[in-house]
Amino acid sequence: MQAARLILERVLPPVKAVEQAVTLQLPEDGTLTAKAAAVLSAAAVGLLAPGQAAQLIAALGTLAKLSEVDELAARIKTLEEKSHGYKS
Repeated sequence: MQAARLILERVLPPVKAVEQAVTLQLPEDGTLTAKAAAVLSAAAVGLLAPGQAAQLIAALGTLAKLSEVDELAARIKTLEEKSHGYKS
């Protein structure tokens, strides 16, 4: 019995759940909050699976953190340029 199961496991790989790709229209000029709201709305009406919505919102959260880093880097650069200008 174990030999048959071992052979089947080698011949037929375990089935993995695959989520279907979905085309979702997010506001291009909208804020990240507006985009997250669009994702939640799509999940609420059944266009997205809850897992897909969670992944997209997590990705938007990561994008928000990256935007914050870019903004802080720009602010630091501006402050450094101003402080070097006063020293001259």
